Amino acid sequence: MKPLFFKRTPNELPGLMRQAPLILYIHHNSQHIGGADYCLLKMVKAVQDSREYRCMVLLRHPSKIIDLYRDAGITVVVRRLYRPDRKSPLLLLLPFFALHEILFIRRLIKQHPIDLIHSNDLFDYIGNIAAKWCGLPSVQSVRTILNLRKPYNKLISRLCCLSADRLLCVSENVRRTMFPQCPDKTAVVYDWVDFSAVKHDAGAASLREKSGLAPDAVLIGCVGRMVPRKGQDVFLQAAETVAQKRRGVYFLLIGNAQPGSAYEQTLRRQWASSLYNNRIIFLPHRSDMHSVMSQLDIVVNSSTYPDPFPGVVLEAMTCGKPVIGADEGGMPEQIIDGVTGFLFRARDAGDLAGKMELTLDALANRKLHPDRIKEHVQYHFNREKSLDALMAAYRSLLDPSA
Repeated sequence: MKPLFFKRTPNELPGLMRQAPLILYIHHNSQHIGGADYCLLKMVKAVQDSREYRCMVLLRHPSKIIDLYRDAGITVVVRRLYRPDRKSPLLLLLPFFALHEILFIRRLIKQHPIDLIHSNDLFDYIGNIAAKWCGLPSVQSVRTILNLRKPYNKLISRLCCLSADRLLCVSENVRRTMFPQCPDKTAVVYDWVDFSAVKHDAGAASLREKSGLAPDAVLIGCVGRMVPRKGQDVFLQAAETVAQKRRGVYFLLIGNAQPGSAYEQTLRRQWASSLYNNRIIFLPHRSDMHSVMSQLDIVVNSSTYPDPFPGVVLEAMTCGKPVIGADEGGMPEQIIDGVTGFLFRARDAGDLAGKMELTLDALANRKLHPDRIKEHVQYHFNREKSLDALMAAYRSLLDPSA
């Protein structure tokens, strides 16, 4: 497949930036734009804005996110890259099967030239191998948690430890779970929220008005793509329980499913069988997340797997909204139980329903303060702290004497 290039013109490149080291970011993205895509975009824009490094991005699929990179003056290359996943046969992990992708990255390194490679997720380790071959340092962000009791997953973890010079984990849980064997290579670099960077800060019509609800209706929202691991079925079970006891409370599922998704059909049947389905509303994916979060009263993350560090939790708390999340993965690092929201036992709809009622009572009694929730995010998960940690990793590899 011939690669597609999206570049800015040379006269748009400031003189200072021409001498700066060039970092190639690699992401084996899908057609669907998800959290990892937006996290990479924010990271690359922040590094580019620092003027200490130049940035270039290699993606697997073209998507609308390319326009956001192009608007920021960042070069994007699109090429169909090999990407192993959790369903790949074990032998496909061997670099031999991805040799043509490694050779392409090698040519890209020589053409520009590139000084450092930064892979964006666990399964993007081919960038690390290409960097090793060319004698370049490599950094790998890790946004995934796997069960290392399975040999396939354990092999991926060890391969990343061997091939990357630095592993930047999106949460302490990811670091502890995925890389117990190489603590000297790992560090935690939290993601941060920047609605304007990803163009999610636009205003929108009222959710209540659009859904035909009263202005004082209480909205509990579950935001995310409709896939089984996001646990919308658990959210619906809990909503059924709460709806029996609480009037004026409505439950919103906001997000899209793959066309013909069996899981969406399951959710629709679950909704149809509910006695309170008039208070459960399905809404499509929204790009104006700042507006959406600002209008919800409570946000729920009902993931049925250890979610490494869900962006939706930070987005909600940035808007001063309490969050109810599962007590595994990265959410216990994000949510202070009883202060910025509540944790529930993962996959337990009954416990989730109880925490919904607890949160409703806390809001009614003014025990959850929006300002305190915002301050928590601004202090612990801010752009400056994360960018400092990221840049320190780059400097340690590109200029060890510094």
